[in-house]
Amino acid sequence: MKVEHLNACDRDAFVKALEGIYEETDWMSEEAFTRLPFRDVAELKAALRQCVDARSFDERLALVRAHPELAGEKAAALSLSHESTQEQRGAGLLLIDGEPLERLRALNAAYREKFGFPFVVAVRGANGRGLALDTIVDILQQRLGFTQEVALAESLEQIHLIAALRLDSRFQ
Repeated sequence: MKVEHLNACDRDAFVKALEGIYEETDWMSEEAFTRLPFRDVAELKAALRQCVDARSFDERLALVRAHPELAGEKAAALSLSHESTQEQRGAGLLLIDGEPLERLRALNAAYREKFGFPFVVAVRGANGRGLALDTIVDILQQRLGFTQEVALAESLEQIHLIAALRLDSRFQ
């Protein structure tokens, strides 16, 4: 898809074209529609980010809570979004079992209990390749030492990175 095509869409088609960029959430796409046209993908990314960052604390928290846990119940039930399935599969998270899976799930549970939202990391990594399980676990353990405010801010940064990577894949 090209940005020019997106610029020509009506509201419903625009939101549909961006479906899945942010996990199970479309309000930022609806709001970004009011900012048409976009010169390029970078401008679209910036507009979506501004839409998210301008929202209330509760709305941003709901966005973080919309993300599935890594190798969690949704993954086990095969009910992840298409995008999350590809990302978790690419990082090998859908194939782990035994002690590594138990350890990741225990850390996920500790994180959720401490902060009230899931651990979010761009498992594709900024380079577009999957992060190794050991790297994911190290990041999770490090973030368990964060304050609530810092953990939420980092989760939102990771969500913006995930959205940017998804946009890059869609607008090649």
